[in-house]
Amino acid sequence: MPANAPIFSPKPAWLGTFSPSSINLGAPGAAPADAGLPPNVRSREAWAAAAPVQPYVPQTPKGVSLHHTGAPWYGKPGPEQYLRNIQAFHVGAEREWEDIAYHFLVDLDGVIWAGRPATVRGNPSIYYDPTGLVLISFLGDFMSQQPTETQLNNSAATAAWLMKKYSMTNTTVTGHRDHAPTSCPGDNLYVTLKDGSFQNRVKDALSKLV
Repeated sequence: MPANAPIFSPKPAWLGTFSPSSINLGAPGAAPADAGLPPNVRSREAWAAAAPVQPYVPQTPKGVSLHHTGAPWYGKPGPEQYLRNIQAFHVGAEREWEDIAYHFLVDLDGVIWAGRPATVRGNPSIYYDPTGLVLISFLGDFMSQQPTETQLNNSAATAAWLMKKYSMTNTTVTGHRDHAPTSCPGDNLYVTLKDGSFQNRVKDALSKLV
């Protein structure tokens, strides 16, 4: 394991036993202010995120990686509550992370929600050191669910914006399974990385940025 990898003991299957639809939370805590978000990304305040429970580990964004949350989700509870449920799971006893693991999350309608800041390390698993990667996660299980055109276009546009903002020299988007032994981000999403179609969307979005 890399020296800087987070020291946790999650189950090997990526969120394989996670059922956030069944989690009930009390009133959410205050969320920190978001700055420098990509266009059309909804802020942490929009889903009433709680504050991180531990200090973040800073990073310089150098690449973008796609993930999925790994549990089937078909829109209920709504995305705001669902994100709070995921956050509660990620900071709870089974994960003990600082915050929701991802930097951006994509709902079924293709709406992008802000997770943790891009300038801090994400927490996708113990299997590799994700330092430098900005993690974009699709809500749901994309071994069985299919990504929509809107989801793919909006996430590609977000990836392109990040690449330009942080002057990334690596403009090839990867998937979680490119870095670690996992089925994430699900076959139905990963195929768009393997066939180059997601990368083409990113290139198209980059060409439109001024």
